[in-house]
Amino acid sequence: MRKKWISFIILSIMMECCTGFILHVPHVQASPNIQLFVSPEGTGNACSLADPCTLQAGRDKVRALNADMTANIDVLLRGGTYELTDTFELTSEDSGHNGYQISYKAYPGETPVLSGGTVISGWTLDDITANIYRAPVAASLETRQLYVNGQRAERAKGGALPGVQKTESGYTTTDMSMKDWGNIPDVEFVFRKLWTESRCGVSVIADGMITMDEPCFTMVNNTRSVQADNPTWIENAYELLDEEGEWYLDRTEHFLYYKPRAGEDMTSAEVIAPVLETLVRGTGTLEDPLENVVFEGLTFAYATWLQPNGLFGFRDIQAGFMSPHEPPPVAYSYTDVKMPANVSISGGRNLRFERNTFVHLGAVGLNIDYGAQDNLIQGNIFRDISGNAIMLGDVKQEDYHPSVEARAVDRNTIKNNFITKAGAEYHGSVGIWIGYTKNTIVAHNELTDLPYSGISTGWGWGETDEGGSLNYTIPTIVENNKVLNNKIWNTMHTLIDGAGIYSLSADRNQIISGNVISDVHTHGAIYLDNNSRYNTVTNNVSLDIAGSNHLFFNGNKGNTLLAYNFWDQSAKLYDNSKNGVFVGNQFVDDPLTLPASIINNAGLEAAYKDLNPSAIPTDTEAPTVPATLSLIEGVTAVLDNSVSLHWQASSDNTAVTGYEILRDGIVVGVTTATAFTVRNLEPGRTYAFSVAARDAALNLSSSTPALTVTTGNQSNLDNLAYNKKVVAAYESPEGREAEMHPDRNPENAVDGDPLTYAASINEYAWQQQVDLGSPQNINRVVVKMDPQYYASEFDIRTSNDGIHFTTIKSVVGFTGGTSEQVFDDTQTRYVRIVAVKPDGPNQPGNQMVIYELEIYNDGSGNPAPSQVNLALNKPARAFYIGGDNITTKTTGYEAIVDDDLTTYAQAPRASVWKAAVDLGFATDFNQIKVTMPLTAYTTDFNIEVSLNGSTYSRVSEVTGFEGGTFTVYGPQNARYVRVAAVAPEHPLDGEQMAIAEIGVYNTSNLSIERAATALNEDGSGTTMLQGHEAAKANDGNPDTFAQSEGQDPWHWNLDMGAVKNINQIRLFAGTVPDSSVHADIRIATSVDGVAFTDLEQVTDFAGGWKTIRFEDRNAQYVRVSLAITGDSPTAGGNLTLNEVEVYHENVVEINQRTTDSNDMDRYYYQKVSSQAYEFQAGDLLEYEFMLLSDEAGIGGIDIVAADGKRLKEQGDWVDQWHIAGNPASDLSAQGQNQWLKRTMKVPSSMQGRTANAWLLAMENDKPLTELKVKVKNLLVRNVYGKVALRIKMDDNLPVEDGYIQGYSLDTAVKSVQLNKKAVDLLIGDTETLAATIVPAYALNKQMVWTSSHPDIADVNQEGVVTAIQAGSAIITATTEDGGFSDQAEVKVGVHTTRSGNYALNRPAKAYTSGGTDSTTHPGHEPGKANDGDLETFAASNMVYAWNWEVDLEQVRPVNFIQGRMHEAGYATEFDIVGSVNGQTYQLLGHYVNFTGGNFALRFPTQSYRYIQVKALQPDGPGQAGSLMFLNEVEVYKESPMDPTVTPTHATFDRNIAKATDLEVSLFLNGQTLTSIVNDGDELEKNADYTINGNIVKLKKEYLSSLPPSEVQFSFLFSAGPTCIYTVSLTDSTSIPDPGPEPESPNPESPNPESPNPELPNPESPNPESPNPESPKPESPNPEPGTMPITKQDKGEHEKQVEEHAVTNEASVTTSVLPTDVPESHWAAIAISKAIGLGIVKGYPDGTFQPTAAVTRAEFVTILIRSLKLDGEAGSPAFKDLSAIPVWARDSVAQAVSAGIISGYSDGSFRPGNQITRAEMAVMIAKALKLPLSEPYKLTFEDSEHIPMWAKPYVSAVYAAALMKGRGNNIFAPQSEATRAEAIFLILSLLEYKQ
Repeated sequence: MRKKWISFIILSIMMECCTGFILHVPHVQASPNIQLFVSPEGTGNACSLADPCTLQAGRDKVRALNADMTANIDVLLRGGTYELTDTFELTSEDSGHNGYQISYKAYPGETPVLSGGTVISGWTLDDITANIYRAPVAASLETRQLYVNGQRAERAKGGALPGVQKTESGYTTTDMSMKDWGNIPDVEFVFRKLWTESRCGVSVIADGMITMDEPCFTMVNNTRSVQADNPTWIENAYELLDEEGEWYLDRTEHFLYYKPRAGEDMTSAEVIAPVLETLVRGTGTLEDPLENVVFEGLTFAYATWLQPNGLFGFRDIQAGFMSPHEPPPVAYSYTDVKMPANVSISGGRNLRFERNTFVHLGAVGLNIDYGAQDNLIQGNIFRDISGNAIMLGDVKQEDYHPSVEARAVDRNTIKNNFITKAGAEYHGSVGIWIGYTKNTIVAHNELTDLPYSGISTGWGWGETDEGGSLNYTIPTIVENNKVLNNKIWNTMHTLIDGAGIYSLSADRNQIISGNVISDVHTHGAIYLDNNSRYNTVTNNVSLDIAGSNHLFFNGNKGNTLLAYNFWDQSAKLYDNSKNGVFVGNQFVDDPLTLPASIINNAGLEAAYKDLNPSAIPTDTEAPTVPATLSLIEGVTAVLDNSVSLHWQASSDNTAVTGYEILRDGIVVGVTTATAFTVRNLEPGRTYAFSVAARDAALNLSSSTPALTVTTGNQSNLDNLAYNKKVVAAYESPEGREAEMHPDRNPENAVDGDPLTYAASINEYAWQQQVDLGSPQNINRVVVKMDPQYYASEFDIRTSNDGIHFTTIKSVVGFTGGTSEQVFDDTQTRYVRIVAVKPDGPNQPGNQMVIYELEIYNDGSGNPAPSQVNLALNKPARAFYIGGDNITTKTTGYEAIVDDDLTTYAQAPRASVWKAAVDLGFATDFNQIKVTMPLTAYTTDFNIEVSLNGSTYSRVSEVTGFEGGTFTVYGPQNARYVRVAAVAPEHPLDGEQMAIAEIGVYNTSNLSIERAATALNEDGSGTTMLQGHEAAKANDGNPDTFAQSEGQDPWHWNLDMGAVKNINQIRLFAGTVPDSSVHADIRIATSVDGVAFTDLEQVTDFAGGWKTIRFEDRNAQYVRVSLAITGDSPTAGGNLTLNEVEVYHENVVEINQRTTDSNDMDRYYYQKVSSQAYEFQAGDLLEYEFMLLSDEAGIGGIDIVAADGKRLKEQGDWVDQWHIAGNPASDLSAQGQNQWLKRTMKVPSSMQGRTANAWLLAMENDKPLTELKVKVKNLLVRNVYGKVALRIKMDDNLPVEDGYIQGYSLDTAVKSVQLNKKAVDLLIGDTETLAATIVPAYALNKQMVWTSSHPDIADVNQEGVVTAIQAGSAIITATTEDGGFSDQAEVKVGVHTTRSGNYALNRPAKAYTSGGTDSTTHPGHEPGKANDGDLETFAASNMVYAWNWEVDLEQVRPVNFIQGRMHEAGYATEFDIVGSVNGQTYQLLGHYVNFTGGNFALRFPTQSYRYIQVKALQPDGPGQAGSLMFLNEVEVYKESPMDPTVTPTHATFDRNIAKATDLEVSLFLNGQTLTSIVNDGDELEKNADYTINGNIVKLKKEYLSSLPPSEVQFSFLFSAGPTCIYTVSLTDSTSIPDPGPEPESPNPESPNPESPNPELPNPESPNPESPNPESPKPESPNPEPGTMPITKQDKGEHEKQVEEHAVTNEASVTTSVLPTDVPESHWAAIAISKAIGLGIVKGYPDGTFQPTAAVTRAEFVTILIRSLKLDGEAGSPAFKDLSAIPVWARDSVAQAVSAGIISGYSDGSFRPGNQITRAEMAVMIAKALKLPLSEPYKLTFEDSEHIPMWAKPYVSAVYAAALMKGRGNNIFAPQSEATRAEAIFLILSLLEYKQ
């Protein structure tokens, strides 16, 4: 399909060449022009021919006439010099109006000169010996140029600085005489380097120390561009005045010195010094531009530019740009500043510069920018210009992203100008410079004698482009610029790194065509530099450029077409063809063969050739017309892609030197013969061919009459190898490039022409390799060889990385001709044809010659979804390990993500470095491929991922790498992927890591890393070869495989973990072991793993890839059965199963019916995606469709661009069948009920535009017609065939307004899907399930929700599930419409409490699998796996299958083990076992297919002393997981929480008038209330109390019947202890509400998954559970060292508490101490005060129980009550809300709101758990917002037992003297806090707070 769009583009270029140069001028009725006359001697304001006025007066006269123009106004300038002392200014006041023009033009036959110079006279001979003259000048004279008799003189100039050394402020020199020079501040140093030439003045010279001007010297050494080295030469000192033609201005003494050239007479010489910087300046605004003004026939001469004379000098960036006077800290391209122009227009429209001369100018000749539109620069001469000749546009942000359209520089033309000797002073200047513009035409100009580039387009080096380093998301305005038919010669003669035509950055649809470039001294005729793209380079000619290149690329981003360009043999082609598509370009041996039509058409057109007259040739006679153009005879002249032509020779009066062949008017080839094959044609298309002859004098004959030919269309299949990149190499040593016969290059084998061939010289065993550009699915290879020269034996080999190849076919006994090999789908990027025989002389076949290599995908398969590289062309960066950003060698960062393994990036200096790829957003993927060259790699490196670009986690740690490709598998979600070199730490230069490619893939392979097993026929386990277990067949790596030890048959079983919808299975099996047997493979699927349904049986399978497609089906299990049969079958175990992949292809079906309405235009558009994509040059839109109805107007697609336009409105989309892309087009002729692939070339009108909606379309006007179609694999391929975008289609999107007419929308329900398939809840929890109905526009969305066991998990009709009791239930959602249903399984568990971590810091050991002790790596001893620190880990010293064991030091009941393994090192298979005696072990859990991270195991409670983790796999090197690194193992006992009642105390008034029922909340946790007992009497249900769910109400009638007293009610449950509920019965007396019974607070337990350091990691010891081994003193004193408070002490302490306590009372009295708290108790005063303040109360029996533990709910309640927080109260959002006592809920909610607590990671609060001292410290620190201290400042003896999450907070409360410790300098972090400790801490908190 590529040929078609190439033809279209080239044809459009030819049309542009003919029609693109029309200047838009409004048409008006002709009227006599008004004429004004001006003269250098003019006076007054009559401005008549007889009485001319001055130029300024003429302008002012125009202003009086132009307000309401009815005719053009011509200001005629009489000849002579207009000596301007001020700039001639034009503004919008000077515009032409009403469509008429104002012209400033030369009086006919005269030459007016607008001059800014002053004449220097009075010359006298000053130095007879040196012949130096001088003349006095005005003290005000400032200039940088001098002209003698119209010729530029050169400022006095010396050579390099002797003995120079650079310093921070300048230089040192060994030339001591320089300090004595005169006028040191006028001396100037010039720095020439690469493409720049900067200048700085000298400030001071002291002895040999030279200080340079500032800021100039700093600027020339900044990093914006090339930094200055030592000065190249010195300028502007009298002492340097030693060559003829040099001059020097002494500004101190006011003399000008000059050393005349030979023949110059200073008594009569005209000497002019330019003094004016701007001759003419035109200024308009966007609202009121300067417009409709013409300058014609004028000469602009003698102007200067003085900035380089000052402290800023001239810091050259490139092409006439310099640094700003105040460079920003970080300079970007948009901060660059243009050199000013001597003639400058800003804000001009419809201006014309016609036949003017710009000469002897000291800056830029002509500049036009700022909203310049519809201007024409035509027929001018630019000669002797210090800077650029012409500049159009600028580089500021408003230039590349204009805020209004009027600001854009648009539709300007530069045409037929002659430019020579530009850059005469500033040698980095160019002839024509084009900035951020659009629709600019640069055509038919001639440019010569230039020190740097001829034409330069673009700016920014890609920074400002969409996706560039400035992170813009929109493109610049640059588009549709054209460089056409220019003649460029003798350029690049001074500086380097430029070209005849040079282009930078993105220019959408830029065309470079018809240009003739010669005598380019360095780099390139055409140079596409950094981030260039979207270029079409065609029909250009370059010749005579020895020392340069025809094409040069540097960081070019591709999307470039290079077609039908012609080059001579004077230089090479810089072959970087990955950056462009090369079609039909031709080298010629003799320049006299080059196409004369292109050469003659380039440069000045006939009307302007007088600008640079050329000699009239002596030979003007053209050859005769070639006769009888016809198809060549004797061969098949017309093929699918080529036509072979023949004609009779022409004659000439001298000699015919060549013929040019034209296709549809375009030159497509040249030859000296009389026959030619035109290639690169499109199958089935009609072309018109003609031929013309030329001679040495470029005389060209007329063309032959057109011969019309239609190409063949024999194949409906695309040859994937056609015109792809190829190489030829020798077999040994592999990869050595083969030497080919002349004109028998490898490209001949993929050019589609059976008449050309590839043939190697000398060696017999050679190979041809083709690069398909991206991984493709192939299943047929056709090789055409010569009948006499062929390979009798050859292999077909494939590879995805170009390094590791697999032989898929071996052909033997071949005798030449055509060999067609068919095989199952194989996914590959590289294909090799490798000659095996002959491998020496005198063997059959002689030597392989390949006429054509064709590669096909016969439509049965598509590229596996795994091959979309998510990193392709994404932003990449590189850093040294220290973090410094670096610039890489070779092609730069983009080489890492260009999908080309032949390019690579490498740091410029020997060092370890790292490279990162930004995927743009957080992305799911499961495969990372890293490729390094075999000659430059790092042995050790890490692969890491990150979501934020700063915090990375390690995915893989690679050691012992030897180059090639390393692939790591496993699901990830990240935005950034990074590869970091580890070793060697100090590499030699060139031997440090180089990265060819980082590929990131989301395979969509449902089988990858899922559980796989191998079974015998009877269902027993199959014994597999070591290292080839079942999991090797779904690890994502086809180089690994599963293989049995010999069982036949055997079955490979896959469990995908859940039921999936699938429709494709791909498998790869090894080849059959010998030809006498056959392999049979059977594939089946199952939903339940029991009943299997066969999919397909493959007999006589030969190995390789096999793809099976089928209609959608649900399955969880896939079975592949392998068997070998035959006369003498070998063991079936010899058949390997390398890979099994399972997919669901994205297939959308549209099924609609038209109505019987009268609509004449019926259409139905189903939106399936809103993915955004910007179309590029060469893109292909591709999809597959299956027509299920024999109707026209179905099967189409449509796209909606960002501007609202749609594909159907473009008109130039055409597919491979020549059917228009319009959705109404008829595809029915292609067939029904079969999958067809459709491709459409993106037309030029769509290039650079963004699509943001993708629609499946029907446009069928038949009424009452049922229409059906299926569509899949909708994607966009770029110009290289790579998948640039894969559309994920969703047919559940709503049908939008305006997208349907004349169709009846089917609003019936098609399916329903729940958002979750499995839900785990605890008793009392709720979960809301959501149901999605398809389609979204279904009318009846009513659902019916049911539960299989509502007693376990109930569900209401809103989908809210409530957990009732332990067990499981199935929740079903059924649609009312259609009865579609989906289900979710709900498992309900009980609330538990957890013991402390029994494994924490217990003795640990490491063993081998045989039981002997194993050594561990230093720093990774066994104890690192149970030290409570997740950052440490235990690792065996290279023993793969090793065991880790912890001794719990006594037999303990356990039922829960959790832990973590490192992501870079883990056991893929391991056991967890337990033992009582350390001898006999019981299996507790078995893990397979583990990929690192956390693991957790629950099991029935059993008692063990020893717990082991036993690694089973990997058991050797090179296996997944590498080696088990065990971060942490924790061992617990979980116990169900007992039932509770809340509150535990209440008061009841027996006065029946005031009495109310008492309400008690039950926390049942799966138990039931069996009875309530009062003093042995059981209360009667419903009579004495009622129960509703978990709420019990004691009836007031019953309570009133009891006598006044304190009654204890016993609540009895089906399990667990009895709960006591105490009621104080009063009568008529108001007793204050006792409030919440629990007087003790409860700190929040940290969230294991929160970054909050309060929250424990799930692998850390449980912070809430006291360590049973921790010592607990009898009198735990939170303030160690304090003595119990005595009566004498009591008063002062009590006073302090009263002063600082927060209370509403005016005063607080000391309450009586509880009976169990003696006055000598260390917390007596605190307890007394707390009771007095109302913070807590004692128990009804008068006790306080100071040593009792405090629960979480209690402590939070006391803490919040004490702080009197105003946070939001209510029900906290914890899943165990029902377990939180009612009296505590407000306090818990307020604590959450205040950030003091947040709960567990499972969403629970666990209110009944007892609080530890560590937890209490965290809550206090957070409540007071204490500054956190470093954890290492703690000096407690048990500091190592303080959890990591608690250490900063313990340190903080310790520093604030709020908590100290218990006795013996221990903190006891895991010990339970007592009620006394809690109260003392709360009062201390209140004191601290005040």
